[in-house]
Amino acid sequence: MRKTLIYKKRVQDETGREYILWYSLVIRVAEHGRIYGVEIEKTNEYGRQERALIAGISEEKKETQYFLERLWCGAAMPAELNALYDDYIGEKEWQDDRGIYAAC
Repeated sequence: MRKTLIYKKRVQDETGREYILWYSLVIRVAEHGRIYGVEIEKTNEYGRQERALIAGISEEKKETQYFLERLWCGAAMPAELNALYDDYIGEKEWQDDRGIYAAC
């Protein structure tokens, strides 16, 4: 499995503490091709605080990058990743064939 950093965002919590959120595209090579996923890491000056990974989102790189962009735009935290992915899958079931647009 390989990962590529795509987005990075500085955020502050309610106490004013600064964190950096790292949004990466994860690539896994399978028998029939590549499978794409996402990873979110939350770090502070002391190192990694949290990490979340969904390794098998799609065989379509563009679709996975779109989901990753939505996470970055909303400053999604690692603890939120699974719930946000469930919401995304639910939205996909209702999408028509208009295509993928910019997330933010």
